[in-house]
Amino acid sequence: MVDLRIDFDTGQPLESYLAGSPWTLPPSEKRRPRFVTFSKKAYRIDSGRLPLHAEEGKVATFLLTPNDLGAVDLTGAYLEPNGDDLILTRPDGSLSFSRLTDASPAPSSFDPNAR
Repeated sequence: MVDLRIDFDTGQPLESYLAGSPWTLPPSEKRRPRFVTFSKKAYRIDSGRLPLHAEEGKVATFLLTPNDLGAVDLTGAYLEPNGDDLILTRPDGSLSFSRLTDASPAPSSFDPNAR
């Protein structure tokens, strides 16, 4: 899933998520969208604000592909083993990588908050 934020010409932004299928503004939304931002908050990856030029009948299409939300600066990062896991430590946080085996839970049941 990818987080989605739309900033409008007035009022608070709309925040939602994309689960791999097309997404459209709710029919009740009448404000003019100005920017869209895609992110994976768990990985601190953000597309930055992408401008939208909203006009009647105009459609914005974005195709998201893996590793297309930006580059990761690994300056000062290091990787170290921790039992069966590898821990990538960066100045802004750590990520844990675990090897999947036949005994591992299915990816759909993976809980990123479990440790």
